Formats: sequence, C-alpha cells, structure tokens
Amino acid sequence: MPRPLPRWRAHLTGAEWVLEALAAHFAGEPITVGRGADGTWWLASARFESLATASDVHDIGQQLISVLLAIARTRIGIGPDLELSGLFLEKLDDAHQQQHWIKAGEFTVYPRGHPELADTRDDRSREPDVELAERDWRVSRALAFLAAPRSWQSLYAAFELVLKDRRLGAKNAISERGWATEAEIDRLKETANNFGAVGVYARHGYLRYAPQHPLTLMEAESIVYRVVRHWLDALGGDAPP
Repeated sequence: MPRPLPRWRAHLTGAEWVLEALAAHFAGEPITVGRGADGTWWLASARFESLATASDVHDIGQQLISVLLAIARTRIGIGPDLELSGLFLEKLDDAHQQQHWIKAGEFTVYPRGHPELADTRDDRSREPDVELAERDWRVSRALAFLAAPRSWQSLYAAFELVLKDRRLGAKNAISERGWATEAEIDRLKETANNFGAVGVYARHGYLRYAPQHPLTLMEAESIVYRVVRHWLDALGGDAPP
C-alpha cells in the first residue's frame, strides 16, 4: 500500500546521482528525500507537518538541507549541490493539492567532492544522525559548521566541538579511541591556528612562526570528517560513548 502524501513537500534540485544517493539514506523520518511520479525530487519531513505557510517550510527546509549536506559529506562521501527551487506543494485533501512559489534562490549549497572518502560509504540509513542532531546541540552545531563553505575556521570549529566534549571522558579521548593520532591532532591545531601556515584564514594572528609540516585543507578535512564520523557513531550508540 503506497504511503500517504505528507502535507508539505519542498522541491529539490541537484545532480540526479546525488539525489539518488541521498534518497537511499533518507527514506523515512525525520527527513525523506524522494522522487514523485512526475520524476521531480522532493524533501519531506515530520517537522513540516505543523507549519502554516510555505515560507515557514522554506525556513525549516534550509536547516534540514544543511543537515543533509553535512551528513552527506562526512558519512556518504559526497558533496552535493542542493537547492530549494522555490516550489512547495501543500496537500489540501486526498484529491487536491496547492502549489506555492516563494523566492528561494538565496539558499544554495555548494559542492565539495572528495574521492578519497569513497571508503566511508555504506548502505545504512543516516536518519539516526538527523535525530541525534535534533536532540544534541553539539552535533547540530558541528553539522552546521561542516555544511558551511569549507574553511579552516569551519573545519576547526567542528573539530573543537568533539575535542571539548566531556562525555568522551579523557582529555585525549580522540587519540585513545583511535579516531586520529596525536600527530594528526597537533598538525591540525598548528596549521589552523597559524597565520604563517594559512594566512588570513588562520584562527589566530599572534603565532609568529609557521609549523614545519602544515596540513593542506584537504588533509585537514579528511581528519575532521573521520573524527566526526566516529563521534556520531559513539553518541548514536554504534560504539560506547
């Protein structure tokens, strides 16, 4: 028996293969990515159902797409280019629906593909990550930083949320758990914080000398994504917290 249509659906645009990959991981609640009978792609969510206007759906849709993007980058190994097209469908009853158009072009998520992350792909649903973000402010913030355009500041901010999460126990929990080596952590800190390494993109300006072995932004991204993936597993129950 087909599932009943949700009250609200937001039209998604993006590369077909990206949307197909997301649909495989987000097929239930709290976020659903699916294709309609006419071939168009839609975003649906239980969070939409109590909303009154298409503008409200658009605002919440922006937040949900940021979560989708961050999870896709860290978990699935893709950097999707997704956009709310501005078309929203409201179900009036079983036989009727109404279209709404609002300006949505200001919200675009830019692609960041990472072939070296291909080994992180799996067939598990990523819905638990969404649920975790909804109940844990640290996870929500980390995913928001990872959904932002890639920078040393955004990457380190996400990493710092894991680094300072006291629920993990020991101060050096990241290395003790095997998520990253102490050498990787030290190089990440030395590079991201140092003007001599990354110029005006550094988190601090007072460090005088550049590190001997600075990371590239891609190397830093790989470390941070790996740490965040393990962190999500630990908080979500796939590993001891």
